[in-house]
Amino acid sequence: MRQAMRFKAGCGGPVLAALLALGACAPMGNCDPTQTTFVSGIACSAGGGYQQRQVQLSNEGAIARGRAAQAQQDALAAERQSQAMQAGARAAEQRVRQQDAELARMRRQLQALRAQRGAALDEAQQARLRQAEADLREAERRRSAAATDPAEAERREQAMRRARQNIDDLIGF
Repeated sequence: MRQAMRFKAGCGGPVLAALLALGACAPMGNCDPTQTTFVSGIACSAGGGYQQRQVQLSNEGAIARGRAAQAQQDALAAERQSQAMQAGARAAEQRVRQQDAELARMRRQLQALRAQRGAALDEAQQARLRQAEADLREAERRRSAAATDPAEAERREQAMRRARQNIDDLIGF
């Protein structure tokens, strides 16, 4: 019959010391608990490798959380910028619609002026009428670009102001 081995009190100390010594001699290397062997695990435990790994993982987690927070802030900033651009586009479209309505009014005024005074206009008034029509054509030509380009929108406004001034001068305002 097999008899169980019994250790005497105090006998475990040398065995434990031998294991620790063996672990201390083993290189720590990677102290990932899923990658260590028994001996390297003892070395990692005795040499503080597991604690270092825990600190390293904690730091990496903090860095990852910081990156995630920054990415979220960047996404929010991009969303705000997108909303601002959409609002700007809506405002530009509204401005173009208002300008279109004003152009239609000016076009009707020119037609009425031509119908009422056509032959009675002197040479200077005829030149003003032609200039007003040219300015209206320029404003209409710049319509599509004015919706997206602020410089074109300003040039369209200038053409409309010139046309308005010429029409007002012809009407007598």
